[in-house]
Amino acid sequence: SQSSPQLGAYFVNSLFIGVLTSVFSTVIGFLAAYALMRGQFRFKAVIVSLLLMPVIVPHIITAVAVYFLSARMGLVGVRPWISVAHTVVALPVVLVILQSALRTVDPVLERAAMVCGCTRFGVFRRVVLPLALPGMVSAALFSFLTSFDELVISLFLAGIRAETLPVRIWNRLLLEVEPTTAAVNGHAFAGGRMI
Repeated sequence: SQSSPQLGAYFVNSLFIGVLTSVFSTVIGFLAAYALMRGQFRFKAVIVSLLLMPVIVPHIITAVAVYFLSARMGLVGVRPWISVAHTVVALPVVLVILQSALRTVDPVLERAAMVCGCTRFGVFRRVVLPLALPGMVSAALFSFLTSFDELVISLFLAGIRAETLPVRIWNRLLLEVEPTTAAVNGHAFAGGRMI
């Protein structure tokens, strides 16, 4: 059908935004989690609360706030900017996963590597990163899925240029009646019941 190539373009948008979000949130989340786990500084609890705030605040409030900022800066419809907005929502999930992963990294191993002459960066690269890698992979996957499934923020920020697959499905369900939408959405109806 004529709509299949179009849906493919929306899928590519979602994929691009999801991958960028995964990279942004995993890198920022890992650095934040490591600083929170190993660092000794004031207001640590306040910083953790701020980083976890997007879980508590409804997405519609975040979306409206980011939209007004984006509109002023002319960033509506810019895919990397949408990834930044999705990163705000994905970061709390990433942070929780990576803090849990870093708890399994024994600080004694880091001190032992430094005693053996390894630099701080070397310890980070050769000891911490390999041990935390499974957690990083999980965090990257969850952040990608969070972004790929995000509808509310994308509705406000996508515009026409960067419409994602969830936004397109939402618009079609709202404005059009088409069997392709049901097929993409993965629903099949038989005898009045969804199977």
